[in-house]
Amino acid sequence: MAKRATRIHLLPDASNQNEARAQLAKAGDFCIVIRERPRLVVMRCPDDCGDDLTLNVDGKAGAAWRLYRRRNAVTLYPSVWRTQGCESHFIIVRDKVVWANTPWERRKPPEDELRLVASAVSQTPVSYWALAERLDLLPWDVLDACRELCRRGVLREAEDEGKFRKIVSLTEEA
Repeated sequence: MAKRATRIHLLPDASNQNEARAQLAKAGDFCIVIRERPRLVVMRCPDDCGDDLTLNVDGKAGAAWRLYRRRNAVTLYPSVWRTQGCESHFIIVRDKVVWANTPWERRKPPEDELRLVASAVSQTPVSYWALAERLDLLPWDVLDACRELCRRGVLREAEDEGKFRKIVSLTEEA
């Protein structure tokens, strides 16, 4: 049975797809193609099926994943969901591969981040990824923060999953 990667292995940046592909050797190998700015991610599927994936991360070239490089670790948003080949579905957050339908190890958001997220949410539902863009935070971290704020009774998840709104107390309505 194939061994799924649990982490990605960030390789040196490349200037084109061929250079990036030449570096890929094992499941989870991950290379960023940069020409003036990040353009593509070329990676060996972490499911160990042997396929190489090419993901657009340049929003100026059309629909694209968001690539975050923080403290020498990478995060992709949204998830990667293969509709062909091995049909794997996963996210990459801080170099870790999180497989769909597996328990999400929620990060405990720091209190200052919770205050920041709470202050950015109003009574109008807003998506966690829009909040992440506005606050320059990782979308997966903002989702964890919103869900923690829901547990604390500060926010409520709207009927549109992934959107949150502030809960108004009776004293605030008056």
